[in-house]
Amino acid sequence: MSNNFHCCPSDYKQVLLLYPYKSYRESKTECNEEEHVGDFESRVVRASDKINSDKARSYPSNIIVKSRTKKRRATATIDEMRAAARHIIYSVSFLDSLCFGLIVPLLTPRILSLGGSHTVAGIFISLQILCQLLSVPLINSFSKKFGYKSSLQKMLLINLITLYLLGLTESCFNLILIRSIYSLTNQTVYLCINILKEIMPKEEHFNIANTLHASSVGGFVVGAVSGGYLFELYGFWEVCLVSCGFNFGAIVLLKNRNAFKPLQQMQEKDDKSSSGTKESISESTTKRSIIKKSSVLDEFVDEVYINIASAVVNFDSDVFSNQLFLFLSHFLFTLSGTIFFTKYPILLKVNYNASAVIIGYTVAYQRMIIFVVNFTSGFIKSYFSLDKIDNIVNVFFMLNIGFIGLCFAPLYEIYLLCFIPMIVAKTIVNDFWRSPTVVVENKRESIGETLDVLGKLTEVIIPSIFGVFCDMYLELALQVFVLVPLMTMLIFLPFTDRGPLKDSVKTKVKKND
Repeated sequence: MSNNFHCCPSDYKQVLLLYPYKSYRESKTECNEEEHVGDFESRVVRASDKINSDKARSYPSNIIVKSRTKKRRATATIDEMRAAARHIIYSVSFLDSLCFGLIVPLLTPRILSLGGSHTVAGIFISLQILCQLLSVPLINSFSKKFGYKSSLQKMLLINLITLYLLGLTESCFNLILIRSIYSLTNQTVYLCINILKEIMPKEEHFNIANTLHASSVGGFVVGAVSGGYLFELYGFWEVCLVSCGFNFGAIVLLKNRNAFKPLQQMQEKDDKSSSGTKESISESTTKRSIIKKSSVLDEFVDEVYINIASAVVNFDSDVFSNQLFLFLSHFLFTLSGTIFFTKYPILLKVNYNASAVIIGYTVAYQRMIIFVVNFTSGFIKSYFSLDKIDNIVNVFFMLNIGFIGLCFAPLYEIYLLCFIPMIVAKTIVNDFWRSPTVVVENKRESIGETLDVLGKLTEVIIPSIFGVFCDMYLELALQVFVLVPLMTMLIFLPFTDRGPLKDSVKTKVKKND
């Protein structure tokens, strides 16, 4: 090996870098010129071993720091970045729902304490439902122009400002206006789902949506329970300040660029590579430029117009006149549910003298039951098959019994127990109305979209009208407007042309004859 080794100036430079200058000079004086080549070869071999064992002695500290940071960045895999982004989004969803749960149970009592009536509270609820319907196209227009993550940051900032102003205001009009802005710009779960869909593989999208909904429900439950205690101990202003703190925490979490930027850059590269030809890339760039040139307001107006136009086009007056009993039954069902879920705190106060803490516990309990029932809806629907007339009668009978128990329960514990069969039956009935079909010119056509549009209109209009009756009769108006429509619906259902129900009724009549 020594015969094949040739010493060159670069080799001397390597040795000088690997060993201090003084130690090299001292070792050089100890060996003569004949042994210098062999000695140098052995020193280079030892130097190579020394590089692997202890680089800190031969390199400056700044080079060591850079090499270590590069190694740490290299060890951070794509899965780790995705996990970090996932945890951040889950936390943001939880904190936003926590803020929502802190405030919502206190809004109607706040309006009444400021001198407002139940009519004003009904108008407030109607505006909230309308703003929630308009928030989806507004968020879509924002997302097309700024992206999902940037839109979420802007919306959370607007919500932070509205929560702060909500605690300061002492006017019912200002409270309604501020809260309407909050409802118009609050679609956190929707934005969080789309953010994670951009950076996560498709096979994880279903689990992501379920986990986000679970975190949202958890945050709402914690907020509803905590809000009642904070309100009784301190007041409405302090509850709003706590909500601002949690909202600000969600904004800070989204500032972590290291968890999102590398994944978004990789996603853009994948999109470009999967887009194929240069023409498709140019088309996508031109679409983005057109979206950026158009304003958010124009996009919002266009999307609202498209939604209204599609609802009008899908509405068939002939089908409506022929299926009048079906539409009336759906209207009565929506009327009863909307009134109960917007005004049930009146029952709690009148029947059980419930405080803000009890109302908060009730709101949290009902939200948990709704989540569990929706999570197990597949098993429930398989057990209560609506292809048989007996099951249909049993479900609607259970719905009526549940609402009767909620309206007249003598004890608060009985109220909580009656809520379970009511929400189970309501979930099944919601699926019953979701995709009904009718026969038009020997073809079965779905009218689920038409029923959905009419249901949303009912939810917007009814709270304002019911507020007038609530001012006059209070809990009696609530009991009448909840129970009478449900009992009337049982009369209308046999006359509907809902496929399985009509056939089952006919067969049952023949058997009885």
